[in-house]
Amino acid sequence: MNHNSIHSNYEDNNQSNNSYNQWQEAMKDVEFQGNKLFATATNQETTPTLTTSETKEEPIDKQSNPESRRSRKSISETLRILSSQEMEYTGETAIRPRTEIVCDHDHIENQKIDVINKKDRGMTEFRLKLRTPTEAMTTLLAKLKNEGGDRRDEITTPSGAVLQRGKITYEGTSSNDSYELCDASIFEKGGVKVFIADPSSRNGGQNISGSSFNKSHLVRTAIGLVKIEAPSDMAPEETEQILGEILEKDLGVPDALNEVPEKAEKEYKVARYKWQHAITGDLTPEQTEQAEKLDREEVFPGYTTLVERGKHKEYLERYGEDVRVIHHLNTGDAKSIYRVLTQGLMCTTERYSRGIMKNGMSSITDMDTGGADSVFTRIANEAQRGIMGGSIVVFKPEVFDRTDWYSYDCDTFGSTDDELFAKRLSPDAILAKTTNPNDYYPSGNEQMFRTGIDSRFIESIEVSSWARNEIIANLHSMGLEEINGKPIEEIVISHKLPTPETTSDSSIDWGISDQSLEEFEAKLKQEQAEKQKEIQALINGEKSYTSIDEIIELAFAGNNYCDTIKSITESLIAQGKKEQLSNDMSEYLKKALNLDELKAMASGEVNNNNYYDEDDKELFTYFQDALGIDYDTLYKEALASQQKTSSPEPWPDWPSNWEDWDWNSSTPTPTPTPPPQTLPLEHSSNEFDDDWM
Repeated sequence: MNHNSIHSNYEDNNQSNNSYNQWQEAMKDVEFQGNKLFATATNQETTPTLTTSETKEEPIDKQSNPESRRSRKSISETLRILSSQEMEYTGETAIRPRTEIVCDHDHIENQKIDVINKKDRGMTEFRLKLRTPTEAMTTLLAKLKNEGGDRRDEITTPSGAVLQRGKITYEGTSSNDSYELCDASIFEKGGVKVFIADPSSRNGGQNISGSSFNKSHLVRTAIGLVKIEAPSDMAPEETEQILGEILEKDLGVPDALNEVPEKAEKEYKVARYKWQHAITGDLTPEQTEQAEKLDREEVFPGYTTLVERGKHKEYLERYGEDVRVIHHLNTGDAKSIYRVLTQGLMCTTERYSRGIMKNGMSSITDMDTGGADSVFTRIANEAQRGIMGGSIVVFKPEVFDRTDWYSYDCDTFGSTDDELFAKRLSPDAILAKTTNPNDYYPSGNEQMFRTGIDSRFIESIEVSSWARNEIIANLHSMGLEEINGKPIEEIVISHKLPTPETTSDSSIDWGISDQSLEEFEAKLKQEQAEKQKEIQALINGEKSYTSIDEIIELAFAGNNYCDTIKSITESLIAQGKKEQLSNDMSEYLKKALNLDELKAMASGEVNNNNYYDEDDKELFTYFQDALGIDYDTLYKEALASQQKTSSPEPWPDWPSNWEDWDWNSSTPTPTPTPPPQTLPLEHSSNEFDDDWM
């Protein structure tokens, strides 16, 4: 996903014989891998990281004058403040409080360590992303591989820590649900555990599922990830001391807990500006001046990023005053709208880290593609929004000022895969593409915003006119009268239908012509009624069965999606089409679900967690019982097919070097060919993202 780090100006880039160069090559040009930043423990601005082009003239002065650094609370003080905070709640869901520590010089992405109060698990958790493995770390982990090789084997490190194999897991607060991200190497000393993620391995060495969105076969969200656990009752000073010893003596990061010189912030602003605007060469004096004006702003509770204040005004003047970032809610009911209006949008890794084990539309896939570190949005103007169904969150244009987002003109699950990421679009490129009246509107365009978007940036919620009054009444019953000083009636508004006067895009058949809102709504109701007639005809045997896709499309027009699927299926079975339906559904599921999802089906794990909503679980079980779907067979067939068609795994066993996620790297922006996409049972990848996303 989006990822700030320094392209290693401090390492030998001429080691062509290094066995880890393949991994480095795969990581090139990817940004912002994994910084989840919440509730800061200080009001001081944070200092970001750099890229090679900003440091090649002269290295950062590690002996900088203390006055050039921003003051901050000590780590011990930060831990005390965090430990006194109680769980946050949204409805019945408990959310762990978190903060951040600004530190390091050139080893940690964004020069921040995130801290989570996991008192419910008896620990405090630290999370950070290393830019590149140090020589000391690589040597130790290679030693573990050579001398150990088994999760039960242990070796002793220079700091006196015990090193062994394990795994990184996310755990819920309100349930026993958990999610295993990947395997890891674990340092343990004095009750403190340090987990070094192995993005090439899960479940003891199983290959990571590959796809057109993740050709690297890595858990891209885990690249460079370090998780640290300390007992909640451990004295903060002791935690800091042990943590510092392991980081310095075992991981080779002697300055990990030190403060950051301000010079790094200035250099990083230039790097971020170049990345955001896809500038490959040096900045002009005017651009440099503009880059130095970037400000750090809290754009989600506890998460700060650099913003180019007022940039959205240029975009609106250039591409239309009504162009906006939007988010399409999956359910769009009052409960979902309430949650978004009060909580904003939160990405998968943020939810999981803070104990909310709820899935978005493609959370499991996003973990592997790298999209899980961001929330997903689209860009649309008023006319384009007018023909969209459901409930749409429309954000204020100020979100365009953020510099931590990247974009595609088609749905890629937010992929950070090298090949796809090289084709990402700059803000100007995606805005030009989505607003060009002489070109088609790429409805699958997607933007990935880091961590989340605060509810204060919500401009409106656009809903169907016939649903608006009921939604507003339900919001009032939940105690919601206004948002950001505006009454709910001004926030929840009806879709504005496009007319020939509001759009000149002749390439799109809006299907409304000179219709009034009432006429258009009547047309939609008529179309739904016709589909319901088709459903009944299929159930009665008056209409021939054609495909699973048709059943799914018709089910959306039914009063209840799950019940409609079942009714159609039972009727087709009664008509003697069980074998055909079973074969078609088996093939459909193999294409719609990835290998890890099929494995969860085969093991029964899907029924023991909240990764899928209850309707999906109900349907998975129903298909098994009614159609005799054998998920174990489907998994084995899909696994055999992947092994037969995939090229040999190009990545050596971890430890390895990974390329820095360099803000400075950028490429020309050709129009990418949309990759093939699969259609899950109820939705297509991120097109209708869950309200948590």
